[in-house]
Parts: sequence; C-alpha cells; structure tokens
Amino acid sequence: MIDRAFPTLISLGNKEKLVGQSRHYNASVISSDFKDLVDAGRCDAESVASSNVTGKIVLCYGPADAKSWPPTVALPYAINHTVTAGAKGLIFAQYTTNLLEFMASCEGIMPCVLVDFEIAQRIRSYFDTAGSPVVKVSPTVTVVGNGVQSPRVASFSSRGPSPSFPGILKPDITAPGVSILAASGDSYVFNSGTSMACPHVSVVTALIKSVHLD
Repeated sequence: MIDRAFPTLISLGNKEKLVGQSRHYNASVISSDFKDLVDAGRCDAESVASSNVTGKIVLCYGPADAKSWPPTVALPYAINHTVTAGAKGLIFAQYTTNLLEFMASCEGIMPCVLVDFEIAQRIRSYFDTAGSPVVKVSPTVTVVGNGVQSPRVASFSSRGPSPSFPGILKPDITAPGVSILAASGDSYVFNSGTSMACPHVSVVTALIKSVHLD
C-alpha cells in the first residue's frame, strides 16, 4: 500500500497560490491561461443559472448546506450543472476532499479541483475584493510517501468515544479505505469504503488470531 496524494496548484490573480486535490492531467483540457472566476454558492441549478458561469472557473462553496447535502451527492450535481452551463473549470469546497472517485465525469472536459472550507474561504475573500477576479488551475502532480498527510480517519468512518461509553475509544483497528486505486475489469478506478479496507483488516485479524490461538 502506497500513501498517495494528487496536489493541484490554484493560482489567484493576486498572486496567491493555494493547493487542492484533483485528477487534472488530461492534456486536452490543460490551459496555462487565467480565466474569470465566479462564485456560484452551493452550485445547485438555480445558483449556477443566475451566476453566468459560461467560459469561467466556478467556485462551489456552500458550507451551510454541508450537513443536509453531503459531498457525495453535492459534487456530482455541481459537476453536471457547471458542465451543462459551459463552465471551464470547477473548484468544489467541502469538509472532506476525499472524493476523487466522483470526479471521473470531469475528465476530458474541464479541470475540477477539491478544496476544504479554509481554502475556499480564501478564494471567496479574493473574489469579493478583486475588481476582476481571475484564477488558473495547474496540472495535477502525484506525491507519494512522506509527502502525504497520513494516516487520517475518513470523514465517513465511525469513531469514538461514544457519549454512553466515554472510556472506550474506537475504532480498534483502522485500514486504508479512501481513494484506493483498485482494479476494475481491464482498468483501474478510485474507490472508497469498507470494501477497500476489508482486505487489510482481514489480514490483521488473521495475524492476531495466529498469535492468540485461544
């Protein structure tokens, strides 16, 4: 198992440089030019339609909706709405950036970058103060090993302590299960979830039982 991340540089018109996560490596959609930046809020159909996103890179940032509109639902909708409206890029903000497997529909069409709420707030602050806000998304690079912040508990993973049993910490065992590069047919895809973590946990269980035969 290799710790792997896909940092993507976001350059603002005020020369500030920020980093998100992406799969933006398709040469056909890579551009070295700055493009107009527009803030479309939560990027539902209504906000995208009223924001004139055609030909622009769109910031989708709706923290108030994060609880009722989870990122696994919000991201596909945001991609669909912005692509249909003719946008040239998407910067999608959520409390987790572990959503790479949901970005396949961007490939070959436009760059889509995942950022956390802190980065999104800095982009929004720039948008609110700049007269003509522009942004550029650079091609994604791959980082492995010590350059990756790992391990971390996934946003969708249960954890403790429980209010009913504050003295018991959970989970007992954790395993890699986020954005795993997994075989699928004759190709590879990113997948997340217990199915990805299960093989690692199974091996740990087998090792423990081999030592404690009772």
